[in-house]
Parts: sequence; structure tokens; C-alpha cells
Amino acid sequence: MAGCSAIPQEFVKPGTPSALLRDSFSNSGLAPGVKSSPGNDFPSPLRSGKAFFLVAKIDGVEIEDNSARRSLTASEGQGLWMTPRSNEIRVAAGRHRLHLLATYFFAAPIEVLLRMGKETAYRAEGEIVVDLGVGRTYQVRGRLEPYYQEVWLEDVDSGEIIGQKIINREVERSRQEILAASSYTGCNLRYKDQWISDSNFVGLPFIPAGARILPTEEGGNRIHVLIDGRPMTVGHDYGRQQESKQAYLAKLMRGIDPGIYIERQPAAVRDAIRAGKVSLGMNREQVLIALGYPRTDQTATLQETRWKYETVDGEVFEIEWNSQGLVDDVLADEEAVLEQVVF
Repeated sequence: MAGCSAIPQEFVKPGTPSALLRDSFSNSGLAPGVKSSPGNDFPSPLRSGKAFFLVAKIDGVEIEDNSARRSLTASEGQGLWMTPRSNEIRVAAGRHRLHLLATYFFAAPIEVLLRMGKETAYRAEGEIVVDLGVGRTYQVRGRLEPYYQEVWLEDVDSGEIIGQKIINREVERSRQEILAASSYTGCNLRYKDQWISDSNFVGLPFIPAGARILPTEEGGNRIHVLIDGRPMTVGHDYGRQQESKQAYLAKLMRGIDPGIYIERQPAAVRDAIRAGKVSLGMNREQVLIALGYPRTDQTATLQETRWKYETVDGEVFEIEWNSQGLVDDVLADEEAVLEQVVF
């Protein structure tokens, strides 16, 4: 969200052609409308703090009454709860040096101590030189994730980035090192929050095949991974008796980007895979990429003539194979299920 409406601060003489600058903030570390690295609907990881993306200085002059300071003032005496306040600045059109800042702020000092070294360390800031158009509105946007920390200025109407993105270079170097050591996701991975289950429930959002994946730590029936730099967890929820969690994870990883294979497929197959759906005539590899692996407690081997899957609503459907190893039919009790599954 961009915040509640604000009366613009005036940094321009009356009658002078001007432009408007807006700060932004969010609960999730992503400025409004900005997508996360694997997906775009991750829940807010914070309840008491906000990620702010703001103009800190204009032509070397500090903006003391920015959105973060307004929010902290409005939140005094409210404990952990932060009441966000937006900020707008009207400046003369033309060339300016803008110092942009992306970082977290918290209403309570104890929250800063509790999150020391975590979200409090997420930061991107720097200066850009831009030409602001007469009557144009610009908003500071960005994202603050473990391996993506950046901030930029965007034209509200056109969506164009003005000037260059300011990137936390140290974090970017770490991300590139991780990518160099990582594999590729071999299929569309369905997830809820930051949990990737072997259930593969159709109807959940998915990370497209070909994302970069790196295992980082094991524990219980789960393996922690980084996917395109975003911490997530692969959970072995259903097939524990049939295979190890390591064997399950190995099925999800590829040494070669499956995007190369997908691009070589007929247009209808490419579109179905990218939609996370199947169509009649698809082969096993294509279905595996589109839907992921069927649960091993329901489909013991991939040589079976029917693969069983479920939707997020608990509806069961089956992929039926013909003797040539191609999809012959998709079986479900409800037409609505087929609409979710069949491209």
C-alpha cells in the first residue's frame, strides 16, 4: 500500500512547474505491486514493523518529515503496533539529486533488538540524478528480501523506472555466489506461505520450473532451501514411507534448466506447462513439469497407468495414460476440477 493520503510538502515556489514525489511502505518487504523473487503472494512476515521506501534527501537537503518518521510519531504509545503515514513532496520540475532509502522501521525499540541482524539489516540506499517532468507523479519503490535489497524511483502512470535501480551490492554478490552453486527446479513447485509440500495441491500458486534452488539445511521431515535467493522449506508430508526426503528433493532438482526443454515444445504444450495445467496428448515429462510429482503414497511408481493428484480443496483427479505413454484422459467427479486442471 502507498499509505493514507497526505498533504504534499512543498519544496517549490507557488506557480513554478512541479512534480510530485511519493514514499511507499508495506508489511512484506515488497513495495506495492512489486513481485517477490519466486512468487507474488507471500504473506506479510512482519506485523509490527514496516518496510519503507522513501526519499531521504533532495539535492543534499535531508527530508526530516518523511513517511517513516511520520509513522513512528503516529505510533508513539501503541506498543508494537505501527500506524503508517504516507508522505508526498512537491518539487520543481527538472533535474534533481535524490537520495533514496529502503529499510525497515519498527514502532517499539524492543522489536529492533529482537530482529537485530535479520530484517533490521535489510537496506538499500544511494543517490540518483533524475529529470522530473512537469505534472508527473513518481513513487519510491523497492524490495527488501534476504537476497534482493534494492530501491528505485518509478513513474506512477507509465511504470517506467526513472534513473537506475540502487542495489545492495554485497547482498547481490552473495546472491550470485548462491546461484553459481545452485541447481534448477525441475517442475512447477506449488507452495503455501514458504512451505513446498509433496502434496502438489493444484490451485495453490506455484514457482515456475527453472528457478534456481539450493539446499541449505535439513531437519525432521523438511529440507530448507533457497529458491532464487528466497528462503523456503520443502516438506515431506505424505510420502515418508515410500522414499526419503533426500530422494524426494532430488526429484525436484535438475542440473540443466528445464526452460530449455519447455521452449522446444509445441506452443500449446508450452502454454499448458506455464499455466500449471495438462492437456490430452502430453507425455510424462511434460506432465511432471506442469503438475509436479504425484504423491508416492497414492501413486507408487511413474509406470502406473493412472497418476493421482488432489486440488487444494481436497478434490481428487487422475491422469490416465495410454499405451504410448501419452495423456489419454483426465478423470474427476466435478467439472470444476477439470477446469482447474485441463488446459
